[in-house]
Amino acid sequence: MLKQESGYHIRKTHYAVGIIFAFLVFNVSGCREDPTSTEPVSEVPTFSSHEWTWEYIAVDSANTTGHLSDICYINDTCIWAVGWIEHKGERFNACRWDGKEWRLEKVYDDPTGSATKPGVHEIHTLYGASPDDIWFIKGNAFIHWNGESFRTDRSLVQSVQSSLRDCWASGPNNIYAGGYEGGLVHYDGSGWKQLKRVTNWKLSAMHGVGDTVLVAYTDWQYTGVTEFYTVVGDSVNFFTQVDIVRGVDALWFSSLQDVYTAGPHTLHYDGEKWRVPPGYNSLPLGGFTRGMAANNNSDILECGDFGTIRHFNGETCRQWKDRPGFEYAALKACIIRGNEAWLVGINTQGGRVLIVHGTRSS
Repeated sequence: MLKQESGYHIRKTHYAVGIIFAFLVFNVSGCREDPTSTEPVSEVPTFSSHEWTWEYIAVDSANTTGHLSDICYINDTCIWAVGWIEHKGERFNACRWDGKEWRLEKVYDDPTGSATKPGVHEIHTLYGASPDDIWFIKGNAFIHWNGESFRTDRSLVQSVQSSLRDCWASGPNNIYAGGYEGGLVHYDGSGWKQLKRVTNWKLSAMHGVGDTVLVAYTDWQYTGVTEFYTVVGDSVNFFTQVDIVRGVDALWFSSLQDVYTAGPHTLHYDGEKWRVPPGYNSLPLGGFTRGMAANNNSDILECGDFGTIRHFNGETCRQWKDRPGFEYAALKACIIRGNEAWLVGINTQGGRVLIVHGTRSS
């Protein structure tokens, strides 16, 4: 288990202030064909339920400020969220769920320059293959936790000038990370390497299926156009682009003929055209989407500004926003694993660290 200096435990309470933790999401079983029937069976889509209830848990809000920018599920007793946190004058850069409670944690990077002690700095993104094999990414440096100690890899500091802010991995020997000025790097188990720079735009979203990663680069400064590239191994190739919305900040796909993207609007790409998915046009105006995750293409979760959460079940979409005590939430990232989902960010009113969690009844 990761060593912790302060011994401060985040304790549970049921108030909607401060560090807010958690949303559990329960899947719905699909219809199953009767193997004894001789009648032809029509293929009826299985749509997941929108029936969610929300729980709010808060901790010592008067003494804790900061934000969380990414979250990684490793197993039911090991979930990490990273960012920047100050608690009673002490600096932290992560929270860890141990199956019972959240704990503030410090991820140390090796000293540089005139520094003589390991430092605690903001962590932007992470990937964990197991509790004893986790990569934390800050800027263009990579911090590895092996279960006993941290080691900082700065091999790309000179070649990767941009700050890496997002990552995706299929396993411990196939990790990708990207960020500003078109930065894109790959870890193959032996070391980190910079991949071909295809643009100077920000890498605004990424997701992978099997050996294929899809990355989105958005021209946030001028046009809002987003270009998509596929990445297989170390090969980066243009895929398509979208200019009917201004910017993409999240994506998920099941195949390259079934791509969902979100930002100011949610779109679906079927291999030929971009369209607004069914059910989205009727939604009231919500916040800009920052994170997206899914169990499958009939169970997709989005999160974003103004406490906005959206759930798409393949046919309809339901949205929650501006709930009492939650109007100022900015949700940055989310994960879903089976029956569980977690969302992280910041409550901008007071700068409070935010983690949310809820349950779905059917």
